[in-house]
Amino acid sequence: MWQFIDVNIEPSCAVIGTIAVIIIAIVSLRISKKVLTQQTLVDLLKEYRSPQMCFAIQELWSAYREKCQSNKDEWISYYKDKYEEEYLSKFEERQYSLHYQRRIVSQFYQQVATLYYKKILPKKVVRVYWTDLEIIEEILKPIDKDAMQDIIERKSVKEVENSVDQMIKLCNEFKPLWKKFKINNESKV
Repeated sequence: MWQFIDVNIEPSCAVIGTIAVIIIAIVSLRISKKVLTQQTLVDLLKEYRSPQMCFAIQELWSAYREKCQSNKDEWISYYKDKYEEEYLSKFEERQYSLHYQRRIVSQFYQQVATLYYKKILPKKVVRVYWTDLEIIEEILKPIDKDAMQDIIERKSVKEVENSVDQMIKLCNEFKPLWKKFKINNESKV
């Protein structure tokens, strides 16, 4: 039923064909990686620019500066007290709680760090779009590393710690850049 045609291909043609296939595969892989990066970036920027994220960042900085005068020990104490107070509130009101706002921002930056260390987001992209990584060191790190350990008992502490550690590592890696950015912007004012 089936008939096969016997074709003699010269070795040089076979090598050229193999090289062409490899080149096409490499180009396709690079294109798909760029598409993945762009789609990931679009989704992250939508989330970052959302009113909910803006409100969360504003609430965290406001509480940190106004209630605690930028003192990390006071910040941890204030946060723990606020958490206990808000934990007893109605479910509908919790979405405006300081704890909920911290979770939104912390999980966002943990996601950015994960994508960066998995080489999905390039360094240049992180450097250009997230110059405010100071929030990790000043506000998120004291709570995520210290206060939350005391407040709740987590089932997957190791997994959460790894994610928080990645976020802190990202902050430290980009610290010279955001310090420089902060100094440059303050001198322009």
